[in-house]
Amino acid sequence: MEVRPHDLVWVNDPQAIVIESELPEWLNQIDYHQLPMVVRREQLPRQFVPVGIRGRQRAERLAVKIKLRNIIQVVTPESLINHVAIGQLPSHFRDSLQALRDYLSGWQWGITGSCGYQIASGIVSLSTKSDLDLLIRCPIYTDYKQLVAINQFAQHQPCRIDIQIQTPYGGFVLNEWIREQRVLLRTATGPILTHNPWCIGKEY
Repeated sequence: MEVRPHDLVWVNDPQAIVIESELPEWLNQIDYHQLPMVVRREQLPRQFVPVGIRGRQRAERLAVKIKLRNIIQVVTPESLINHVAIGQLPSHFRDSLQALRDYLSGWQWGITGSCGYQIASGIVSLSTKSDLDLLIRCPIYTDYKQLVAINQFAQHQPCRIDIQIQTPYGGFVLNEWIREQRVLLRTATGPILTHNPWCIGKEY
């Protein structure tokens, strides 16, 4: 089974969740073993998957690992863009996603963050301050002007949109790259500051 950062996963056994730190109080207030967990970036042995557990509040997050063999369901960001639950979102999220579906036709993209979690789980996670978090997969170098155009289109939508670009080496925030011409690339072994997130250690 293949899982990637930002995928949502469910497990079939509470014992599949390996928690190596002290349990926060909020974790005892939720049935965390029944909830989807968000795959994150960390280098682990192949039998484990690094994930994050979400609580009810924005500050309630816990990094743990789970046993790969116990994963029973995987939901990808891409699978959420036409999900029926989008119809239950606030109107400014619905309208933004409709516009993005048309504009990003041909791109490999999906919904992450609180919006993706709510769509996949049915648990209300969005607040009035929530952004619409998107992931665009760019396995090969993508022209800077194309990404600028996407970012400009996103800025004219009804809700605030935060776009992360996924390269073969990791992920970076699109706004940061446009603003600074270099980015903090988030990889499985830690962040790397680079001018070229498609070719680590080399310039364009």
